Amino acid sequence: MTTRVMILVLMILLKNPIYGQIKNSAPKFEFSGTNVSWVNRPLEVSNAIQVGKLIDVKEQLGQHLSHIIDQNRVYYLLDNVSYGKDNGSTLVCYDIHTGDSLWQRNYNRSHNDKHYGYTYFFGYRLLANDLELFGRATIDTVLYNIRDYYPGFLNRRLVSKDGEDLIDFTNNHMLDRVVFISSLPPHYIGDNWYAFYYETFSSIDTNYTDIVVPSLWDDTLHSKELTEFTLKFSEPNTVGIRVEGPVQVSADTFIYFAWFQNFSTGKFKHYMWKVNNTGYYWDLKDVTNIIGDSYYFRDADKIDQSIRIRTQKIVSRETDVGYLFIDFDGKMIKDQRDIKFDNRPASHIVSVKIKGSNDYLHIIKHQRDNNIYFYRENQLGELLRSGTMQYNGNLKYGFIPRFIQVTDQNDIVLSFVASLDSILAGENYVLGGWPYICKIEAKELGLPTEVSDVSQQGNVFQLHPNPASSNLVISTEHRGEIEIYNLSAQKLKQQSIQKNRERIDLSQFPSGMYILKMKAENGQIQAEKFVVEKSE
Repeated sequence: MTTRVMILVLMILLKNPIYGQIKNSAPKFEFSGTNVSWVNRPLEVSNAIQVGKLIDVKEQLGQHLSHIIDQNRVYYLLDNVSYGKDNGSTLVCYDIHTGDSLWQRNYNRSHNDKHYGYTYFFGYRLLANDLELFGRATIDTVLYNIRDYYPGFLNRRLVSKDGEDLIDFTNNHMLDRVVFISSLPPHYIGDNWYAFYYETFSSIDTNYTDIVVPSLWDDTLHSKELTEFTLKFSEPNTVGIRVEGPVQVSADTFIYFAWFQNFSTGKFKHYMWKVNNTGYYWDLKDVTNIIGDSYYFRDADKIDQSIRIRTQKIVSRETDVGYLFIDFDGKMIKDQRDIKFDNRPASHIVSVKIKGSNDYLHIIKHQRDNNIYFYRENQLGELLRSGTMQYNGNLKYGFIPRFIQVTDQNDIVLSFVASLDSILAGENYVLGGWPYICKIEAKELGLPTEVSDVSQQGNVFQLHPNPASSNLVISTEHRGEIEIYNLSAQKLKQQSIQKNRERIDLSQFPSGMYILKMKAENGQIQAEKFVVEKSE
């Protein structure tokens, strides 16, 4: 759905006399099947400590940063998604075992009978024994001789784990006001400089269409543009640049991505580059042939020694999602862009690595299907359904999985946004923003509950060296058979193995990541990843 159509839908609904009833009546969390230990919806709990004045549409909140699990607590940060000046952020702390709300903070300000607050916090992390929130404040100030509550003033808060403000600092300087940032969250760099981020602008140079300017904040939240390291792009007939990142690959190296969409063809163009903490960038390259011109993406993160990109593709006006794994130089490792679950594409997906295992857990929702499905994926890419939450509520709402975190015992804490379906088409949720968060115990999904280091579980064989170039040595106390697969689950080699040490020829294997699976005579099975690195 285009932005223009979405605005039209909003205008129609806002004029509808029942809209006021809709926006303040959240759907019920009505699921059967896989058991949920507890579920909560912020701002509804009665035992929360309320601080600050709540806004009228308090139930409609959005989540753009993952919740945080620390010891026996879950911290849940949300932002108001109202369409007027009512805005603010809410931070809730839950007991991870019971789901009880331990405390709740609402970061809003009031002026006369109106509410003005923080648009949102775009940085959120554990810092030593406290929580740090970093975002934009709205303050009373004068601009062009007009006094009003203006947004965009940088604010940093240090909050104790009991919800008390330890530091509350706002940079009130008008010239440091931030209206739009392209790369969120920023990456934190320490020392005298606090954080690094990118801003995007339309280029005034006719040779280029868009520029990306690196900037720094110091410890007083004063900003500095590093114009000498500006990136310039020439992409005519595009609707503007979108910057994604950061992905931290070392102490001083971060990877960012940018993509464009051509409004004539609908195709996408993708770039990636590396940057250090001083803004110096290198290895800028076009990676459209890797990511694909039919795909766009919303986030990327580091998984082991690879980057996982969550891709999206529009198919017959509906969205299919998947993953693409690349190395730090932009070469493809694993292609799951068109991943299917029981032969059906997913419209929403969140995933987490299972602790004590090399397997992944995927939580998905299909188009025009209000159920939630859980799938376990092994190293060979095989998918096995491990749970289903059957939706029994009003079908005009959809519960969309947003973020997932896993405890040390492999219990999962999963957040949803429950949204009202649009009047034009399924899956275009333009209203709502009722947040829910729930806990599901590991045993409900067949996940291991006694977790140990996965590197210590393999008692069938050991591989070395890893990475390897021409030969791989397997050491084992068992006879058996090995199979080698690529990450697309294609079998490339099979041979028998005797006890002790055996050398495996890798001369026909190009550089990349592979999986070696061994089945011993006693029935034990072990699979391990290894990397082939060959000099150019």
